[in-house]
Amino acid sequence: MYFEYMKRSHQLFVDRINEQESYKLMEDMSINTGFIKDCVEDTFYGKDFSKSENHVMKAAAEDWADLGS
Repeated sequence: MYFEYMKRSHQLFVDRINEQESYKLMEDMSINTGFIKDCVEDTFYGKDFSKSENHVMKAAAEDWADLGS
């Protein structure tokens, strides 16, 4: 489902996609947006996602730095 979402989002939104468009596409694909929202909220330490640290992304970046590509 993830790869289909990515394919469709790149076809529909060539330059950029915003949150509203992303969730609309997910709803059109019958993806549980409530689950996605909860997952996103659970991975950030604060409410402002543009400024808050994301512990999942931080761990992935640390792994990449330690292990390489």
